Amino acid sequence: MKGVIRRVRPEWWSAIMEAAGVTFPPDNKHNVLGYGIGPRTTQGRRVGHNTLVLYVERKLREPPAPIEPVRFQFEGRTIDVQPDIVSVGGHFTPSSNGGPPAYSGLHAGAAILAYGSRSFKGAVGCVVGTSTAPTHLITAGHLFAQGEPQTPILAAISSNDTPEVIGHLVVNLLDRPQNGTTIDAAAVELNDAGRAMYRESDIDGPDLRAILPSTSGHGLQTIGFLPSHGGWTSYVYLLTTPKTVYAQPRARPQQYKVSNAYLAAHAITVPGDSGGILCAAQNTNYAAGLVVGELGTRSVFEPLERAFKTLAAYLNPSWLLYRR
Repeated sequence: MKGVIRRVRPEWWSAIMEAAGVTFPPDNKHNVLGYGIGPRTTQGRRVGHNTLVLYVERKLREPPAPIEPVRFQFEGRTIDVQPDIVSVGGHFTPSSNGGPPAYSGLHAGAAILAYGSRSFKGAVGCVVGTSTAPTHLITAGHLFAQGEPQTPILAAISSNDTPEVIGHLVVNLLDRPQNGTTIDAAAVELNDAGRAMYRESDIDGPDLRAILPSTSGHGLQTIGFLPSHGGWTSYVYLLTTPKTVYAQPRARPQQYKVSNAYLAAHAITVPGDSGGILCAAQNTNYAAGLVVGELGTRSVFEPLERAFKTLAAYLNPSWLLYRR
């Protein structure tokens, strides 16, 4: 098609992502589940250059709404890009269901239960606080139904112990969009039982000391610490360029999008891992992201840096990753 390009330049990425968001909104007629910049593939093989990639559940020979080139503006020019369409084999699945939680105390990657009007199991991303005491934990926002502040969170030292309330939801960023950007993260304020459980928990998990900048996660080799694995997962590379993924967990009435998401090369998460922590593989003291769910055969993560900074602005600008 004359005038339509396939290879995209790095300086165009932001404009292309913005145009894709307008062309393919949540619940779009083309059934696009997500989009991003990535290598074009031909017959399953990468051809080297980057382009606009659209993620769909499956490709159709005669789709009801054919996908046309996406038009964007850059420095006064109008450019059309022909997107590459990739089948991911399934819709987005939140990692907040499954069987009973495998409790292991209170630490990064520990199992928790959001005990609202509907209960959803998930995981702790990190524990934060002051220099003297832990005050909150951060987890995924989609564990909580819309408009249910003060939802209690349950945890236990082990699956053989009776779960107890260790804190309550205080801020859910899914209910507070930031300049049109949705962040899938929430803060839970710990009570006395939660702080005591944190001190008593004995688990060889990540000793988080810093959070990676959101821009440095793409292309990184990572490893998770998740309830489904009872500890560390296998290593997984994150795709090298940012993606936007549409999500609609059972606790939320409408789709929302996770912008600049980390999309893993394969899935290391399963139901029940939502909110769990992803770390840099070469140094697990560095936190990278929170588990959001799965897009077909790939895990999706919310960059932790922006979640941490936004929640801190609401609750305590002096927050620190709390260490024993």
